[in-house]
Order: sequence, then C-alpha cells, then structure tokens
Amino acid sequence: MNRAPQSLPARRVVGAATALALAVTLSGCSVIGSIFGQGNVFTIKVGDCFNEGTYTDGEITDVDIVDCSESHELEATKSIILTETSYPGDSAIQARGDSECVTAFEEYTGQSYDTFTDWDYTFYWPTPASWDGGDRVILCLVGNVNGPVSGSVQNFGG
Repeated sequence: MNRAPQSLPARRVVGAATALALAVTLSGCSVIGSIFGQGNVFTIKVGDCFNEGTYTDGEITDVDIVDCSESHELEATKSIILTETSYPGDSAIQARGDSECVTAFEEYTGQSYDTFTDWDYTFYWPTPASWDGGDRVILCLVGNVNGPVSGSVQNFGG
C-alpha cells in the first residue's frame, strides 16, 4: 500500500488537492491483507492509534499499534473500500483518498480541517501487489504536525 502524498509533520497551507504533489510508497492496510501474511499494517482498523514501523522495499509492512493514551504518530479515521475490479492506478486512488479523507478528518475530530491547524490527514492505499492479494482499502489517518501525541482526537474538544 502507498501513503498519501502529503506527509506529516508538514501542514498543508492550501487545499486538499495539494496532497497529490508528493508520493511515498508504503504498504497496504486492510484486514483482508492479513490473511495473505503481508504484515500487521493490514490489521489497522478505525480508531486504532499506532507508530509506523517496518519498511520492506519502500513499503510499510508493520506498525506498532498502541493504546491511544500512549504516545503515537497516527490514528485511523476511516476505511474506504474500493470496488473497482482492476487496479485503478495510483492517481485515481490518491484523488479518492484525498477527497474522502479530508471529510473523514472533520467527521472524526469534530473540527474544521482549515482551523484545526496542528493536525493533518494522510492515508494508506493499495499497491498493485497488495491489490492482487485482495487489498481494496484506503485507510484515512490523522496525526499531529508537531510529532507524536498521547490521546485520541476522536470528537476532540466536543
């Protein structure tokens, strides 16, 4: 799976479309993937907090899932299931993730993306290889631009 084009900790100043500017390859993240033995990154579910861990061939395969009360880099906010029959390509997947994950950011945190400036969203999406293994999930994530935090941002301040 790949990681969203923007990367924490740099906060985007302009709209969500700028997320397409950068691409960092990471590995997939769906429960389906865990069946194929592709690392625990496939077991992340909405509400999980974690730290990125093991990279293999430029793709993340394992993460350190922790209780949200512990220090963590990212929190999963939404799981988007792709329904295409063939791999739609990185650009199409990135566009969908960028569109839906900004909405997920606001719904999950209860805060406006434009005003909750210490936080940003990113996402994991399938690689062609993880797609062939059954991965169909874009996983929306949120993290603090200043680094690891303790505590969940679900319904933050509300």
